[in-house]
Amino acid sequence: MDLIGVRNSILRIVLILFGICHFVTPNVDLNDSVVIPVINCSYVEHEIFYNTRACIFDNIVLLEEEPFKIDTTYEGTFIHHGLFKTIKFINSHINYVPKKFFQVFYNAERFYMNASDVEKVRYDAFEYAINVREIYLDHNRIMLLEDQAFTPAQQTSLIDLSHNLLEFFNKKAFERQTQLRRLYLSYNRIDKLDKDAFHSIPQLSVIKLDYNLITNIEPELFSQNLFIEEIDLSNNKLLTLELHFRSNRVRKLLAYSNYIVKFWIKSHVPTYDVSVNLANNKIAQFCLPQNIEIVILNVENNRFQQDLIEITNITALTTLRELYLGQNKLLKLEAGTFANLINLKYLGLPSTDLKEIYKDAMEPLQNLTVLDISYNPLKTIDLDALSPLVNLRSLYINGDDLSGMDINNVRDYLPNIFEIEISDTQWNCAKLEERIHEMRNKSVYLKANQLRYSNRRDSVNGIPCYVDKNTTNFSNLDRHEKYSNWDFNWFVVGGTILAIILAIILIVKTVKYILVNKRERHNGYLQRQHRDMFTDVQYSD
Repeated sequence: MDLIGVRNSILRIVLILFGICHFVTPNVDLNDSVVIPVINCSYVEHEIFYNTRACIFDNIVLLEEEPFKIDTTYEGTFIHHGLFKTIKFINSHINYVPKKFFQVFYNAERFYMNASDVEKVRYDAFEYAINVREIYLDHNRIMLLEDQAFTPAQQTSLIDLSHNLLEFFNKKAFERQTQLRRLYLSYNRIDKLDKDAFHSIPQLSVIKLDYNLITNIEPELFSQNLFIEEIDLSNNKLLTLELHFRSNRVRKLLAYSNYIVKFWIKSHVPTYDVSVNLANNKIAQFCLPQNIEIVILNVENNRFQQDLIEITNITALTTLRELYLGQNKLLKLEAGTFANLINLKYLGLPSTDLKEIYKDAMEPLQNLTVLDISYNPLKTIDLDALSPLVNLRSLYINGDDLSGMDINNVRDYLPNIFEIEISDTQWNCAKLEERIHEMRNKSVYLKANQLRYSNRRDSVNGIPCYVDKNTTNFSNLDRHEKYSNWDFNWFVVGGTILAIILAIILIVKTVKYILVNKRERHNGYLQRQHRDMFTDVQYSD
């Protein structure tokens, strides 16, 4: 037989054996040799409504494309997947959002995967999230939102993406989000927004964009959001801010701590009860809003000055109820400054370099209840200049050098005054104590602002003051204040004496214990010697 014949015979035998083995050997899936991790609820919390549950996963580690199984057996009892309304991860490390969770927990309405090292949201992440109402992905490392990432979650009303690494807002990730009302993008790295960035979210009512790197915003950015109520643009790098609205629901606009020089808002429909916070900017040009009734305006720490037209624009807002003008250079309040502010309740003018207040300036403010003129170079206040403020209840004059001010007759000028705040003033303690008693008799209370409290040893009723060192006459101070330092010294002396007595007692007891213990050891030694001698005598007998 030649070599070719031998080779063919061997091949036939091998094929026959292979066929037999294939016939008798069951099919083996290579994946069966791989151990698939099983994750289950570390904790199960009962929720309030409809006997539902919250499944909490603790210390889960998953990498993308890694297979896993989900088991909802908790403490030996299987809990049906449909009973879970909340899914939450804690102390976990998952670099993606697995869609499998929404396949299993098909009734889940709240999904928490915050602080879990998520790096991106894929296009199919929420493919089965048909019932999810709230998605929390904050405090992760998300840099990418793929197109249509949230589109399948049609019932979602809140998405939190704050505290991530987003540099670009992908509007395509939110296409057809017809129910989304609250979108949180705070603490990211977004530096620009397309003018139609939010047009595909028609129900959007609250948008938080604070603590980003945005330098410019197109006026029409929110023009298609007819239900917008709150916009937060604070702590960005905006240089100008111009916004046009077609929503009559705008209630709050926050843009403080930017670099804004010019501000202008415009509404195509009448809008009421709006609060605007523009503090800590560089605004010197304020364009009068059209069709918007602002009730609270904070423009503290800007560049308004008394002689510029912009301050007149502000004080022309007849609907204002609260106005914060602190840390601007106003210098003086003249007739007509607040001519239109007949509805004003609160006026804040701290640190505005005020040197004079004229009576005519206060004339329109008959509804004012709180006036803050703290930390100004006012040498005195003519109470007659404040007499138009017939409804004033609180007057703040912290830090003003008004120690010579006569406030005994304050009720004659301000009939409804209730409290006067006078922290950080150069009051003589004796005179201050007299003022406090006199004012109490008239139901007016002098108090200190605890937030600005100057930590000095000498005080009356918590209000810092100074004691005249040239006199030893303390007869005008109440007993508690006169002897507050003495009380403190007696407390120290008494405490020291008590500590010494306790130390002596402890030393005596320690010495006694040592002596007794030594005596007992000596007696024990003598007893052992006596016992040993007695034993020796017995053995000798």
